Amino acid sequence: MENFIIMQTYTDCLHCITRMLFDSIKLATDNKKLQEKIYYKMLKSLESYGTQKSPPEIFGELYKVIKEMSCSFDPYKKIKRKCNDLIANIENHIREKIEKSDNSLLTAIEFSIAGNIIDYGINSGLNIEEEIAKIIQKEDRKIAQESSQLFAFKDFKKTLKKSKNILFISDNAGEIVLDKLLCEELKKYDVNITLATRSLPILNDITQEEAIHYGLDKVVDNMILSGSYFPGTVLDKSDTAFLEKMKLADLIISKGQGNFETMFNEKFTKDLPLYFLFMPKCHVIVDEINRFFNGCKLHDILLIKGKFLNKKY
Repeated sequence: MENFIIMQTYTDCLHCITRMLFDSIKLATDNKKLQEKIYYKMLKSLESYGTQKSPPEIFGELYKVIKEMSCSFDPYKKIKRKCNDLIANIENHIREKIEKSDNSLLTAIEFSIAGNIIDYGINSGLNIEEEIAKIIQKEDRKIAQESSQLFAFKDFKKTLKKSKNILFISDNAGEIVLDKLLCEELKKYDVNITLATRSLPILNDITQEEAIHYGLDKVVDNMILSGSYFPGTVLDKSDTAFLEKMKLADLIISKGQGNFETMFNEKFTKDLPLYFLFMPKCHVIVDEINRFFNGCKLHDILLIKGKFLNKKY
């Protein structure tokens, strides 16, 4: 049997998973007794998953139980709306910054990845207003490693110029508005863009309904559900139509850490024109990336070519 590279769950991931579960339970119900009942059920179930699955896959399975026991279909709905509205209020301001920059595609990518920091799943104590202020100032921080493997912009642009069909796999609320601005830039290259969203609400990940509300349907050519109920894209549990889109795409853009964790999988992605755009938000992911490269740091802006998986280590 072949030994494929795949992201697994480490001991340090367990703390993060249990914290996010408890945060989600508190959002799903105010009933303290029910919170306790759900939490202890989660802890018992967590042990049964072991470490062979990725953290988003384990969390997604447990999150289903939270929704069922609390009768709450979308616990993060209000938080997602707040994130989206705050970014939407400065959408035109950021669009103007992109248009006035020396390299509008690069700047749009920077903003899109910078928006990845707006993530209640990783950091429930995040000050959204402060993070937005940082995003606005991103144009002043040029990326020093534009041509490196950690920010493979030149390769990305070469692939884009040869592409006709793009699959854009979305991630979190808030950043979806910045993703829209990136899609506007991509459309200048005469491409057809299909936007993929989660099939069901999970944490603060964007749904198709929310993407439409913020105007993504006016920019992209098609929208599709991935089939995912995980905070990532678990390929062997995704819809057939989505997987076919992946096979036919000339360029696949995977946004966010959760998508990286679940698509960091040589078995499914080694031959695909895949690029990961995200910020690593924990040292486990930083260490995982540094198995292949040197120099990745927490909260770096990353644009990584998926075929790095073929690199020997």
